[in-house]
Amino acid sequence: MTATNGSAPTYAASTSATAVVVSGLNITVATNQASYTRGQAVTSTAGVSASGSPVPNASVTFTITRANGTVVKQTATTGATGTAVSKLQLKKNDPVGTYQVRVDTTVNGLSGNAATNFTVQ
Repeated sequence: MTATNGSAPTYAASTSATAVVVSGLNITVATNQASYTRGQAVTSTAGVSASGSPVPNASVTFTITRANGTVVKQTATTGATGTAVSKLQLKKNDPVGTYQVRVDTTVNGLSGNAATNFTVQ
């Protein structure tokens, strides 16, 4: 874009801009270990990016489904690197078996999710 002063044509300025169209979110989730024993803490980390760049300030919902089907929900917000962290302290009476961690987020009308599993022995 260029602007020129009509009264003094020698005064002019120009600038340019780039518009990026984001068509989807890339969501990842991982736990700090594949297997845990009762009493340990499970740290889950979600990553949110769009067009290869991290998405800060995105609200992320972590849904942890225990081996017996009971559900724990936690929310966190991504930081400057596009990551959000959730911690779940396993209790000594939590069921053994396979647990699922699912993350869901919506940013500017775009949504995405990812899931991973871990075991409790």
